[in-house]
Amino acid sequence: MDATSRNNALEICALLKERSAMDVIGLEMGPGCSWASHLVIGTITSRVHMQGLSSTVKDKIRELGMETRSGGKKSDESSWRIIDGGDVVVSLMDTEARNYYALEERWFEAEVIFGATGNTQSNESKTAVSQSAAYRRQSRGTLRQKRNCEQ
Repeated sequence: MDATSRNNALEICALLKERSAMDVIGLEMGPGCSWASHLVIGTITSRVHMQGLSSTVKDKIRELGMETRSGGKKSDESSWRIIDGGDVVVSLMDTEARNYYALEERWFEAEVIFGATGNTQSNESKTAVSQSAAYRRQSRGTLRQKRNCEQ
């Protein structure tokens, strides 16, 4: 993996944390991933927070000399926005979407370069990811049960 991409991902992680995104994590995807070398995930607190962070991240991507591909993708409910910076892809999600999709769990083999603790590549952050994934699995089961009951 390219050191520039890694540094760009770390800068975006730091920016999200500075701008009050919750549970920010940076993952180095490894050679098995064809669409990005790094994935950055952050939880937003509101739709306004999502809009502000999206704009800030796009500005940062341009500042780092990267180009955003497409205008960014968002779900119908605007609970998840993807900002594609080429080598670095940023996913901003509300708590419910983050629990439901559990991206850290799907990419559990990815190397953690930035964790909820703010440390890079620490055992603490790897433990935090695995605890977070376990919590999200439990929450996702609760959400599915709730949705099934509402139907």
